[in-house]
Amino acid sequence: MCGGFYCLKNALIALNSFYLVVGCILITLGAYVNAASVVPSLSIGGGIVTVGVFLLLVAFLGLYGAVKQHQVSLFFYMLLLFLIFIIQFFIAIACLAVNDEQVHNAIRMGWLSSSNETLCYAQKQFNCCGFDSANPLVPCDSWNCTDKVRCWDAMRNAVQSSMQSTGGVGLLFSFTEICGVWFALRYRNMQLIRLFFYGSFFQLNLGDSYFLPPTVVVHMLVK
Repeated sequence: MCGGFYCLKNALIALNSFYLVVGCILITLGAYVNAASVVPSLSIGGGIVTVGVFLLLVAFLGLYGAVKQHQVSLFFYMLLLFLIFIIQFFIAIACLAVNDEQVHNAIRMGWLSSSNETLCYAQKQFNCCGFDSANPLVPCDSWNCTDKVRCWDAMRNAVQSSMQSTGGVGLLFSFTEICGVWFALRYRNMQLIRLFFYGSFFQLNLGDSYFLPPTVVVHMLVK
C-alpha cells in the first residue's frame, strides 16, 4: 500500500512522467492526423495537439509540485486534474453509450457541411459514392460510381470502432487522473503534518523564545 510520504512523492513523479510521455504521443499523433487525414477540413488533429499540450502543462505543474513540495502548485494541479477527469469521464461515457442512429446523424451533418473537394476525396478513400444512397449529390471527376456502396455503409464500422476504442481508453485514462488527485491530496496533507511535527519538535528542543517560524521549517523540509 503506497501511503508513505516518499512513496506518494514517487508515485506522483511516476504518474506525471507518464502524462509527459502521453502528451508527447498526442502531439505527434495530432501532427500525423493533420498530414494523413481522410477529411482534411476537419480540425481533429488540431484538437489532439491542443489536448497534448495541455496535458504536458498539467504534468509539468504536477512534477514541480511533487519535487519542490510546493503546496500552491499541488493545489492547482489537483484542481485542473479533477476538472479534466470530469470532462473526460463524461465524454468517454458518451462515446460508449452512443447508438447507431446518433452516429449516423452526426456524420451526416458533417458530410453535408463539407466542401465538394472534401466529399470527392472521402469517396475515393472509402471506395464509395453518396452518403445515404449510392447516387452522389456531387459529381467527381475521374470517379465512377458504378457498383459502389453507400459511404455510410463503408464508414459505419470504422467510426463505431473508433468511438468504442476512444471511450474505453478515455475511461481507463480518467481513472489514472482521479488516482493523481488522490495522490496529490494525500501528499499535501502529509506535508502539513510534517510541517507541524517539525515545528513542534524545534519548539520543544529550543524553547518558546527560539521557536522557528513556519517559513524556516518549510525551507528546512524542502532542503
